[in-house]
Amino acid sequence: MSRAEVDVDRSPADVFRVLVDPGAYVQWVVGARRLRGVDPAWPAPGTRFYHEVGVWPLVLRDNTKLLEAVPDERVVLEARIRPAGVATVTLELEPRGIGTHVTMCEEPACGPISRLPRPVTDPLVTLRNAWGLRRLKRLVERQRRPASAPVAG
Repeated sequence: MSRAEVDVDRSPADVFRVLVDPGAYVQWVVGARRLRGVDPAWPAPGTRFYHEVGVWPLVLRDNTKLLEAVPDERVVLEARIRPAGVATVTLELEPRGIGTHVTMCEEPACGPISRLPRPVTDPLVTLRNAWGLRRLKRLVERQRRPASAPVAG
């Protein structure tokens, strides 16, 4: 399993709000290209958002399904990158002072990626996810703080 972590200088609620915003994924997920649509009931478990991944001319249209969302604590996704496969991505949010420690774990679920040697793929996926979490951190921290939120000093 691939595991990457980052500390974000915002509350778990602020991070969670970005994680359940399908439009934000194309800003922080490495390889995500364009949001194509969102199920009307999003973010109910089982709903999906539809996206493109890749770099032209190798652009794939696929979707990501929300498996679980516990406000301010956890988001679990089923990320599809067909024909490569499907992965389960878990993002855990842990309060740390006035900020949040985010842990992202990704595990291949099925398809060709699940049959590749993990000692080879896990470090590459971890590197990609660490890069994505740094982008998530910048995205969340750029957002305005609520007026009542304390400022780190």
